[in-house]
Amino acid sequence: MLLLLARHGETEGNRENRFQGHRDYPLTCKGREQALSLQPVLEDFKIQAVFASDLDRARQTALLAARHLEAPFYFHPLFREYSFGVMEGLTLQEVQELYPGLAQSYRNSCRAPIPPGAEEIACFTRRLRASRDFFAGFPRGCRCLLVGHGRFINAFLTLIISGQEAPPYRFPVSNASLSALRLEGGKGELMFFNDICHLEKT
Repeated sequence: MLLLLARHGETEGNRENRFQGHRDYPLTCKGREQALSLQPVLEDFKIQAVFASDLDRARQTALLAARHLEAPFYFHPLFREYSFGVMEGLTLQEVQELYPGLAQSYRNSCRAPIPPGAEEIACFTRRLRASRDFFAGFPRGCRCLLVGHGRFINAFLTLIISGQEAPPYRFPVSNASLSALRLEGGKGELMFFNDICHLEKT
């Protein structure tokens, strides 16, 4: 099957450089324009089904990007962003002020300690595996879109391409970017990554 992966459009949290996680922030005007710019690309790929995180920023992006498609929509917490615990809603500077040791380790290491209240890596990995296994069961000719989040898509691609299940994740993605995987039996071939050509006019 062909799986397109889109990150949600810019949010108020993105604009302010805040850790978002499970906390919801609305799309900015720019974020809505970014989502709309995905429409012609999705039409070209003849997407048959749209899946998205149930967090509002991903839901909004999916509904705007795929609103002209004759495809069903499915929203599920399985595809949610990683939860950053006490860091959610804070900028890195605010984390530095409140949790100086945590901020310094996060800045300097891809294997920073888990923030208090954050999702355990083992739990996050189980969600990634479940997502992989879910899409692995689709027929070969199926074409689907998954609208998700930066850390989730990053970790999902790392798992599919390299089999690596723990940080560091090696595929940082931009707001409203598109990546594409060809999946078969849980294994994937990366067709393109972090394409933002459709954003040139936003």
